[in-house]
Amino acid sequence: MTQWYYVQDGRQAGPVDDATFRQWIAEGRVSREQLIWCEGMAQWQAAGTVPGLFAASVPPPIAYEAVADRLAEPPTDGSGGQAGVGNILGNAFRMMGRKFPLLLGAVVLVILVNSVPDILQKVASPRPGEPAAVLLSFFNLVWAICIVLPMTLGASAFSLRVICGQPTGMDAVFSGFRMFGKAIGLQLWMGLLVLLWSLLLIVPGIIAALRYSQAIYLITYRPNLGIKQAVQLSGDMMRGHKARLFGLGLLIFLIALIVFLPVWVILAFVINAGIDLNDPSHSQFALLLWLLFGVLSIPVSMLQWLAMADFHRDLTPPAIPAA
Repeated sequence: MTQWYYVQDGRQAGPVDDATFRQWIAEGRVSREQLIWCEGMAQWQAAGTVPGLFAASVPPPIAYEAVADRLAEPPTDGSGGQAGVGNILGNAFRMMGRKFPLLLGAVVLVILVNSVPDILQKVASPRPGEPAAVLLSFFNLVWAICIVLPMTLGASAFSLRVICGQPTGMDAVFSGFRMFGKAIGLQLWMGLLVLLWSLLLIVPGIIAALRYSQAIYLITYRPNLGIKQAVQLSGDMMRGHKARLFGLGLLIFLIALIVFLPVWVILAFVINAGIDLNDPSHSQFALLLWLLFGVLSIPVSMLQWLAMADFHRDLTPPAIPAA
Protein backbone atom coordinates (compact mmCIF):
# COMPACT_ATOMS: atom_id res chain seq x y z
CA MET A 1 0.00 0.00 0.00
CA THR A 2 1.45 3.37 -1.04
CA GLN A 3 2.37 5.67 1.84
CA TRP A 4 2.77 9.38 1.08
CA TYR A 5 5.03 11.86 2.84
CA TYR A 6 4.60 15.60 2.43
CA VAL A 7 6.19 18.90 3.45
CA GLN A 8 4.21 21.23 5.66
CA ASP A 9 5.56 24.41 7.26
CA GLY A 10 9.02 23.42 6.13
CA ARG A 11 8.91 20.05 7.92
CA GLN A 12 8.44 16.50 6.73
CA ALA A 13 5.12 14.93 7.76
CA GLY A 14 3.46 11.57 7.18
CA PRO A 15 3.13 8.84 6.23
CA VAL A 16 -0.47 9.02 4.98
CA ASP A 17 -2.12 6.07 3.25
CA ASP A 18 -2.95 6.46 -0.44
CA ALA A 19 -6.75 6.50 -0.03
CA THR A 20 -6.63 9.29 2.55
CA PHE A 21 -4.08 11.32 0.55
CA ARG A 22 -6.17 11.15 -2.62
CA GLN A 23 -9.21 12.18 -0.64
CA TRP A 24 -7.31 15.23 0.64
CA ILE A 25 -6.52 16.10 -2.97
CA ALA A 26 -10.20 15.75 -3.91
CA GLU A 27 -11.09 18.11 -1.05
CA GLY A 28 -8.54 20.69 -2.19
CA ARG A 29 -6.40 20.30 0.93
CA VAL A 30 -3.23 19.51 -1.06
CA SER A 31 -1.80 22.15 -3.41
CA ARG A 32 -0.12 21.30 -6.70
CA GLU A 33 3.04 23.02 -5.45
CA GLN A 34 3.27 20.99 -2.23
CA LEU A 35 6.33 18.73 -2.10
CA ILE A 36 5.49 15.04 -1.69
CA TRP A 37 7.33 11.71 -1.81
CA CYS A 38 6.59 7.99 -1.73
CA GLU A 39 8.68 4.87 -2.09
CA GLY A 40 9.91 4.50 -5.67
CA MET A 41 10.31 8.24 -6.32
CA ALA A 42 13.90 9.41 -6.87
CA GLN A 43 13.33 12.72 -5.09
CA TRP A 44 10.69 15.01 -3.63
CA GLN A 45 8.33 16.40 -6.27
CA ALA A 46 5.58 18.96 -6.44
CA ALA A 47 2.29 17.11 -6.08
CA GLY A 48 1.01 18.53 -9.37
CA THR A 49 3.86 16.88 -11.29
CA VAL A 50 3.12 13.35 -10.05
CA PRO A 51 1.11 11.52 -12.73
CA GLY A 52 -2.39 10.47 -11.72
CA LEU A 53 -2.80 12.60 -8.59
CA PHE A 54 -4.31 15.73 -10.13
CA ALA A 55 -5.88 14.11 -13.20
CA ALA A 56 -9.15 15.56 -14.44
CA SER A 57 -10.94 12.40 -13.42
CA VAL A 58 -10.28 12.52 -9.70
CA PRO A 59 -11.58 9.34 -8.08
CA PRO A 60 -14.86 9.83 -6.24
CA PRO A 61 -14.72 10.09 -2.45
CA ILE A 62 -13.92 6.73 -0.96
CA ALA A 63 -16.71 4.91 0.82
CA TYR A 64 -15.55 5.64 4.36
CA GLU A 65 -16.27 9.33 3.82
CA ALA A 66 -20.03 8.66 4.00
CA VAL A 67 -20.86 11.04 6.86
CA ALA A 68 -24.11 9.31 7.74
CA ASP A 69 -22.23 6.13 8.63
CA ARG A 70 -19.67 7.72 10.94
CA LEU A 71 -19.78 7.34 14.70
CA ALA A 72 -17.34 10.26 15.08
CA GLU A 73 -15.77 12.90 12.87
CA PRO A 74 -12.16 12.45 11.73
CA PRO A 75 -9.60 14.23 13.95
CA THR A 76 -8.16 17.26 12.15
CA ASP A 77 -5.63 18.72 14.60
CA GLY A 78 -3.21 15.84 15.13
CA SER A 79 0.54 16.31 15.04
CA GLY A 80 1.44 12.94 13.55
CA GLY A 81 2.50 11.61 16.94
CA GLN A 82 4.66 14.48 18.18
CA ALA A 83 2.93 15.17 21.51
CA GLY A 84 4.51 13.86 24.69
CA VAL A 85 2.78 11.52 27.12
CA GLY A 86 2.57 14.33 29.66
CA ASN A 87 0.77 16.59 27.20
CA ILE A 88 -1.73 13.84 26.39
CA LEU A 89 -2.47 13.21 30.07
CA GLY A 90 -2.77 16.95 30.64
CA ASN A 91 -5.32 17.25 27.83
CA ALA A 92 -7.26 14.34 29.29
CA PHE A 93 -7.36 15.90 32.77
CA ARG A 94 -8.43 19.27 31.37
CA MET A 95 -11.24 17.71 29.36
CA MET A 96 -12.35 15.76 32.44
CA GLY A 97 -12.84 19.08 34.20
CA ARG A 98 -14.73 20.65 31.32
CA LYS A 99 -17.02 17.71 30.54
CA PHE A 100 -17.26 16.04 33.94
CA PRO A 101 -21.09 15.63 34.12
CA LEU A 102 -21.27 14.20 30.60
CA LEU A 103 -18.32 11.86 31.21
CA LEU A 104 -19.69 10.81 34.58
CA GLY A 105 -23.03 9.80 33.10
CA ALA A 106 -21.47 7.94 30.17
CA VAL A 107 -18.89 6.06 32.26
CA VAL A 108 -21.42 5.08 34.95
CA LEU A 109 -23.79 3.87 32.25
CA VAL A 110 -21.14 1.68 30.62
CA ILE A 111 -19.94 0.32 33.98
CA LEU A 112 -23.50 -0.61 34.97
CA VAL A 113 -24.15 -2.35 31.65
CA ASN A 114 -20.85 -4.24 31.85
CA SER A 115 -21.63 -5.23 35.47
CA VAL A 116 -24.95 -6.92 34.70
CA PRO A 117 -23.45 -10.47 34.66
CA ASP A 118 -21.66 -9.83 37.98
CA ILE A 119 -24.86 -8.51 39.56
CA LEU A 120 -26.81 -11.55 38.36
CA GLN A 121 -24.07 -13.83 39.71
CA LYS A 122 -24.29 -12.23 43.16
CA VAL A 123 -28.10 -12.32 43.18
CA ALA A 124 -28.51 -15.89 41.89
CA SER A 125 -25.40 -17.37 43.60
CA PRO A 126 -25.78 -20.75 41.84
CA ARG A 127 -23.57 -23.63 42.93
CA PRO A 128 -20.99 -24.90 40.45
CA GLY A 129 -22.42 -27.61 38.19
CA GLU A 130 -26.04 -26.63 38.70
CA PRO A 131 -28.11 -25.95 35.56
CA ALA A 132 -28.49 -22.35 36.69
CA ALA A 133 -24.70 -21.95 36.86
CA VAL A 134 -24.27 -23.35 33.34
CA LEU A 135 -27.03 -21.11 32.01
CA LEU A 136 -25.51 -18.08 33.74
CA SER A 137 -22.08 -18.83 32.24
CA PHE A 138 -23.61 -18.99 28.77
CA PHE A 139 -25.46 -15.72 29.43
CA ASN A 140 -22.21 -14.06 30.51
CA LEU A 141 -20.52 -15.09 27.27
CA VAL A 142 -23.39 -13.85 25.10
CA TRP A 143 -23.57 -10.58 27.06
CA ALA A 144 -19.83 -9.99 26.71
CA ILE A 145 -19.90 -10.51 22.94
CA CYS A 146 -23.25 -9.00 21.96
CA ILE A 147 -23.44 -6.11 24.46
CA VAL A 148 -20.01 -5.27 25.87
CA LEU A 149 -18.11 -5.32 22.56
CA PRO A 150 -20.49 -2.94 20.70
CA MET A 151 -20.53 -0.65 23.74
CA THR A 152 -16.73 -0.66 23.76
CA LEU A 153 -16.81 0.68 20.21
CA GLY A 154 -19.47 3.21 21.24
CA ALA A 155 -17.33 4.33 24.19
CA SER A 156 -14.38 4.79 21.82
CA ALA A 157 -16.50 6.96 19.51
CA PHE A 158 -17.85 8.92 22.47
CA SER A 159 -14.41 9.60 23.95
CA LEU A 160 -13.00 10.60 20.54
CA ARG A 161 -15.87 13.04 20.07
CA VAL A 162 -15.28 14.53 23.52
CA ILE A 163 -11.51 14.91 23.19
CA CYS A 164 -11.86 16.44 19.70
CA GLY A 165 -14.51 18.91 20.85
CA GLN A 166 -17.22 17.40 18.67
CA PRO A 167 -20.90 17.57 19.71
CA THR A 168 -21.95 14.42 21.54
CA GLY A 169 -24.22 13.04 24.22
CA MET A 170 -24.41 10.04 26.53
CA ASP A 171 -26.32 8.14 23.86
CA ALA A 172 -23.11 7.97 21.82
CA VAL A 173 -21.94 5.04 23.98
CA PHE A 174 -24.67 2.99 22.27
CA SER A 175 -23.59 4.05 18.77
CA GLY A 176 -21.46 0.92 18.42
CA PHE A 177 -24.65 -1.10 17.90
CA ARG A 178 -25.00 0.66 14.54
CA MET A 179 -21.91 -1.32 13.49
CA PHE A 180 -22.88 -4.43 15.47
CA GLY A 181 -21.20 -7.04 13.29
CA LYS A 182 -18.02 -5.07 12.69
CA ALA A 183 -17.73 -4.08 16.36
CA ILE A 184 -17.78 -7.74 17.35
CA GLY A 185 -15.71 -9.02 14.44
CA LEU A 186 -12.95 -6.43 14.81
CA GLN A 187 -12.45 -6.94 18.52
CA LEU A 188 -12.58 -10.73 18.28
CA TRP A 189 -10.04 -10.65 15.44
CA MET A 190 -7.77 -8.31 17.42
CA GLY A 191 -8.09 -10.53 20.47
CA LEU A 192 -7.23 -13.62 18.44
CA LEU A 193 -4.13 -11.97 16.96
CA VAL A 194 -2.95 -10.83 20.39
CA LEU A 195 -3.59 -14.31 21.79
CA LEU A 196 -1.56 -15.94 19.02
CA TRP A 197 1.35 -13.58 19.59
CA SER A 198 1.08 -14.18 23.34
CA LEU A 199 1.61 -17.90 22.78
CA LEU A 200 5.21 -17.04 21.92
CA LEU A 201 5.86 -14.89 24.98
CA ILE A 202 4.09 -12.15 26.92
CA VAL A 203 6.20 -9.41 25.30
CA PRO A 204 5.14 -10.19 21.70
CA GLY A 205 1.54 -10.22 22.94
CA ILE A 206 1.91 -6.75 24.49
CA ILE A 207 3.54 -5.42 21.31
CA ALA A 208 0.69 -6.86 19.23
CA ALA A 209 -1.92 -5.25 21.48
CA LEU A 210 -0.18 -1.89 21.07
CA ARG A 211 0.12 -2.37 17.30
CA TYR A 212 -3.59 -3.04 16.80
CA SER A 213 -4.86 -0.54 19.39
CA GLN A 214 -5.89 2.18 16.92
CA ALA A 215 -8.17 0.02 14.78
CA ILE A 216 -11.21 0.55 16.99
CA TYR A 217 -10.86 4.34 16.67
CA LEU A 218 -10.26 4.19 12.93
CA ILE A 219 -13.57 2.49 12.18
CA THR A 220 -15.52 5.11 14.17
CA TYR A 221 -14.88 7.64 11.41
CA ARG A 222 -13.91 5.27 8.58
CA PRO A 223 -16.80 2.82 8.88
CA ASN A 224 -16.29 1.18 5.50
CA LEU A 225 -12.83 -0.06 6.35
CA GLY A 226 -12.65 -3.82 6.42
CA ILE A 227 -11.63 -5.51 9.66
CA LYS A 228 -8.24 -6.63 8.36
CA GLN A 229 -7.66 -3.27 6.67
CA ALA A 230 -8.38 -1.41 9.92
CA VAL A 231 -5.92 -3.64 11.77
CA GLN A 232 -3.29 -3.11 9.07
CA LEU A 233 -3.74 0.67 9.11
CA SER A 234 -3.45 0.62 12.88
CA GLY A 235 -0.13 -1.17 12.55
CA ASP A 236 1.06 1.47 10.05
CA MET A 237 0.03 4.30 12.37
CA MET A 238 1.72 2.74 15.39
CA ARG A 239 5.07 2.23 13.68
CA GLY A 240 7.52 4.06 15.94
CA HIS A 241 4.87 4.95 18.54
CA LYS A 242 4.34 1.72 20.47
CA ALA A 243 6.76 2.67 23.29
CA ARG A 244 4.94 5.99 23.74
CA LEU A 245 1.57 4.27 24.06
CA PHE A 246 3.06 1.73 26.48
CA GLY A 247 4.39 4.59 28.59
CA LEU A 248 0.97 6.26 28.58
CA GLY A 249 -0.72 3.04 29.66
CA LEU A 250 1.86 2.53 32.41
CA LEU A 251 1.26 6.02 33.79
CA ILE A 252 -2.51 5.44 33.81
CA PHE A 253 -1.91 2.14 35.64
CA LEU A 254 0.21 3.89 38.29
CA ILE A 255 -2.46 6.58 38.72
CA ALA A 256 -5.07 3.83 39.13
CA LEU A 257 -2.98 2.18 41.87
CA ILE A 258 -2.96 5.47 43.78
CA VAL A 259 -6.69 6.08 43.25
CA PHE A 260 -7.52 2.57 44.48
CA LEU A 261 -5.36 2.97 47.61
CA PRO A 262 -8.43 2.98 49.94
CA VAL A 263 -9.42 -0.41 48.52
CA TRP A 264 -5.98 -1.86 49.23
CA VAL A 265 -6.08 -0.47 52.79
CA ILE A 266 -9.48 -2.01 53.56
CA LEU A 267 -8.48 -5.28 51.93
CA ALA A 268 -5.28 -5.41 54.00
CA PHE A 269 -7.34 -4.80 57.16
CA VAL A 270 -9.77 -7.58 56.24
CA ILE A 271 -6.95 -10.04 55.58
CA ASN A 272 -5.07 -9.16 58.77
CA ALA A 273 -8.27 -9.48 60.79
CA GLY A 274 -8.88 -12.94 59.36
CA ILE A 275 -12.28 -11.96 57.98
CA ASP A 276 -13.74 -14.38 55.43
CA LEU A 277 -15.46 -12.31 52.76
CA ASN A 278 -17.42 -15.40 51.67
CA ASP A 279 -19.00 -15.65 55.10
CA PRO A 280 -22.55 -14.20 54.96
CA SER A 281 -22.03 -12.63 58.39
CA HIS A 282 -19.27 -10.48 56.90
CA SER A 283 -21.09 -9.56 53.71
CA GLN A 284 -20.91 -5.88 54.64
CA PHE A 285 -17.16 -5.88 54.06
CA ALA A 286 -17.53 -7.49 50.65
CA LEU A 287 -20.26 -5.00 49.73
CA LEU A 288 -18.14 -2.08 50.91
CA LEU A 289 -15.16 -3.21 48.84
CA TRP A 290 -17.34 -3.83 45.79
CA LEU A 291 -19.01 -0.41 46.00
CA LEU A 292 -15.77 1.43 46.74
CA PHE A 293 -14.01 -0.23 43.84
CA GLY A 294 -16.90 0.69 41.53
CA VAL A 295 -16.94 4.33 42.61
CA LEU A 296 -13.16 4.76 42.31
CA SER A 297 -13.12 3.09 38.90
CA ILE A 298 -15.20 5.96 37.49
CA PRO A 299 -12.48 8.66 37.41
CA VAL A 300 -9.91 6.08 36.32
CA SER A 301 -12.15 5.08 33.40
CA MET A 302 -12.69 8.73 32.47
CA LEU A 303 -8.94 9.32 32.36
CA GLN A 304 -8.29 6.16 30.37
CA TRP A 305 -11.02 6.88 27.82
CA LEU A 306 -9.85 10.44 27.19
CA ALA A 307 -6.10 9.75 27.25
CA MET A 308 -6.34 6.90 24.76
CA ALA A 309 -8.63 8.94 22.51
CA ASP A 310 -6.25 11.90 22.67
CA PHE A 311 -3.35 9.61 21.79
CA HIS A 312 -5.22 8.63 18.62
CA ARG A 313 -6.12 12.26 17.87
CA ASP A 314 -2.49 13.27 18.18
CA LEU A 315 -1.33 10.29 16.11
CA THR A 316 -3.35 11.34 13.06
CA PRO A 317 -1.51 13.46 10.47
CA PRO A 318 -2.04 17.23 10.64
CA ALA A 319 -4.63 18.66 8.28
CA ILE A 320 -3.06 20.08 5.14
CA PRO A 321 -4.05 23.71 4.47
CA ALA A 322 -6.20 24.28 1.42
CA ALA A 323 -4.37 25.37 -1.74
